[in-house]
Amino acid sequence: MAPGSHLILSHLAKENFPDKMAETERVYEGASARLGARTRAEILELFDGFELLEPGLVGPTEWHPGSGAQSSEKFAGLVGVGVKR
Repeated sequence: MAPGSHLILSHLAKENFPDKMAETERVYEGASARLGARTRAEILELFDGFELLEPGLVGPTEWHPGSGAQSSEKFAGLVGVGVKR
């Protein structure tokens, strides 16, 4: 990607619901398309070479929460936006 390009990423994370995610991953082990949940650290690695914009790697309701409906609901995913250095 060219410098200044943006990477917008939403990814399934393991930490919010560890037991449920482990169970779901077991179900998908035999499927033709496996479930690809990652840890927060593994997702952050996808932003190597990018400057992660505020508010960083957060749940979807934490991404600029003042701009839409507020929710304390916990999601199984994390979102982030990075700019290529």
